[in-house]
Amino acid sequence: MTERALGTTCAVHEHRDYVPIEVHHIHPTGLNGPDIPSNRVKLCANGHGSVHLYLSLLIKHEGVVPWSTGRRYGKRVRDLARQGYDAWRSTQGATEVTP
Repeated sequence: MTERALGTTCAVHEHRDYVPIEVHHIHPTGLNGPDIPSNRVKLCANGHGSVHLYLSLLIKHEGVVPWSTGRRYGKRVRDLARQGYDAWRSTQGATEVTP
């Protein structure tokens, strides 16, 4: 279940007005990530969706998303998704994929 509230604090976007804020698990619980405070970050709804989309691209492309696709996502989105990907990979018994 996604926790929701209104606020201006988002880890990937800057907001002047109140927007829906959701709690994102850096290492998603759906990929066996822990539900602990250090694995949570607040994101706006758009940022939350973008991070999950980029994470799915990282998984699909085994950690190396083509720049023609990756450039559509902001650096903060890419970095947060990369953290989740690396955490997930570390639980798979695989070494980190480097571009």
